[in-house]
Amino acid sequence: MTDRTPLPVNASPETLTTKVVSAAYLALVGIVTTAWIAFLVWIAWRLFAASV
Repeated sequence: MTDRTPLPVNASPETLTTKVVSAAYLALVGIVTTAWIAFLVWIAWRLFAASV
């Protein structure tokens, strides 16, 4: 009995959980990316303002 087929009952909660986790992960990645870009822009602005 090495061939285990997943139960169809577990299919819908797993897909819902996967969608929620992927949406939360994408939101987290978007927030981190936005913060990182804002940080780089802030550093570039500080260097530009210091050089002027």
